[in-house]
Amino acid sequence: MTVAPELIAQYAKSSEELLPKLLELQNSPEWKVSKEEKDIKFYNRTEKSSSYTQVKSVVTIPASMDKVLEVLKPIEIVDSNTPKDKRHGLNERRILFGPQDDEFNTTIFLIELESPGMMVSPRDFVLFRRHYSKDGKEIFLHNSIPNTDLAPEKKGVVRGEMNFQAFIAEKDPENEENIRLTFLVHADPKGKIPAMAYNMVVTNQGYAAKGIRKRAMELSK
Repeated sequence: MTVAPELIAQYAKSSEELLPKLLELQNSPEWKVSKEEKDIKFYNRTEKSSSYTQVKSVVTIPASMDKVLEVLKPIEIVDSNTPKDKRHGLNERRILFGPQDDEFNTTIFLIELESPGMMVSPRDFVLFRRHYSKDGKEIFLHNSIPNTDLAPEKKGVVRGEMNFQAFIAEKDPENEENIRLTFLVHADPKGKIPAMAYNMVVTNQGYAAKGIRKRAMELSK
């Protein structure tokens, strides 16, 4: 499917404006530890403009940057044939546009999340994706775009808004042979989910970083 160049330029501008804000947010002192488990640490943050919690998770990966990027770069398709244990909470993930042969591997893709419970509709998001290399960091940045031509809204599925979702890989300052991976996400699920109910489960999205860690370590064997 094609997308007008002027639309891509518009989406790219928004992504580029978001990037420095995201990098500043990564190390904000306002993050509060929400829980800590073996190999992963979770943080939450709130701001006045949204009732929905921001989430950060951090893992250390004993692997090279090349192996971590080998996991992060591809967008894996999820459909009805994907085994349950490889869905990672998704009903669907598919590429709508790209990846372009540019320095950012510009891509537009859709994800549909499983319903978190009875009487709650699944959510989907149309996401603009870019890979940035900046100041020793490899950043995969996703944010929602308003394009129903690429992916019309489906009956029974609520179209949410992803303010940002990102993976940031960099050398671990405590051991440069390892990679520190930070996952950040802030979304508005839209619809009628109470903020309190959403905020109780959103931290689980941070396990995405642990999944990347596991796969990069497997590639390194």
